[in-house]
Amino acid sequence: MPDTVRIAVVGAGRFAGLAVIPVLKRLPDVEVVAVTGRTPEKLARVTGLFGVPKTFLSVEELLAGEAFEAAVVCTPPEAHAPAVMALLEAGKDVCCEKPLADTLSPMEAMVSLAEAKHRVFMVGMNRRYAPVCVRAKALFESRRVDLCTVEKHKDNVDRRALLNDGLHMIDFMRWVCGGKGRVVAARARAEEPDREATLTALIEFEAGPLGAFLMCRRAGRWTERAILHGSGCTTEVQFPDSSLTQLGGETTFYEFRPKDWAWAVDMQEKGGFQQELEDFVHCVRTRGTPGAAAADVLESHRLVDAIYRQCGLPPLA
Repeated sequence: MPDTVRIAVVGAGRFAGLAVIPVLKRLPDVEVVAVTGRTPEKLARVTGLFGVPKTFLSVEELLAGEAFEAAVVCTPPEAHAPAVMALLEAGKDVCCEKPLADTLSPMEAMVSLAEAKHRVFMVGMNRRYAPVCVRAKALFESRRVDLCTVEKHKDNVDRRALLNDGLHMIDFMRWVCGGKGRVVAARARAEEPDREATLTALIEFEAGPLGAFLMCRRAGRWTERAILHGSGCTTEVQFPDSSLTQLGGETTFYEFRPKDWAWAVDMQEKGGFQQELEDFVHCVRTRGTPGAAAADVLESHRLVDAIYRQCGLPPLA
């Protein structure tokens, strides 16, 4: 592998401009060699802002026209599978934004192809890298989690909210509780079959903990919270800013302190986006397994499917 890792960005939308390209361009010995987008106008904007040397209108054009080792896919979810499959087939390492796809079948196909091709394949589950979340998990590395409650509330009833947004908290719950989860009970109130407004789920994990998930899409504001209890310890995470821990009669408050005054850089680090891409690049270089390996994150998608089925909502079939 060359000393400099050459990376292509697939997708020229808002997320690429806010988190992906700025972070990659700050990483040492990384070169963003190309970006793909659906319109020349979007590509021209990215080129003007970030000086990416080459642009393409499709992954096929990218693969035919540029040499690179890895790609970050941040297109809309319905476009993930074709792009990822083409990149993996061409021997590229891939970091793909969540969810992997709209249904389980292409997700499983992507994971299987990555394994067959011996490619690094990870999913953009940035909560696994956010400082407040990493701190909470570390606190329970030597302690047993008995109960984990997670909440994800917003003020808009959007399509497939559990898959497209709540997945973050389902994955966090799996990550800290360990192993696979079994849905004990789940209930939802939906305005349409694919627009769940309120949803709750009780989950039992292989390692023993119980988990509870709560989501309301008619809330007054965005709230994302996780509380871990066990071994005489309680820690409450208010993502992405702070955590409060009670242990041994003492209370400890932790607040993330940004290293940079700029809001965008603050959010890139506070939200875990920078650490996530650092891990991806490191694994591309070392052939290691990323902290959000797609094979593991696939289990979080399967748990979402099981919750939908238990609620009587359309599954990820």
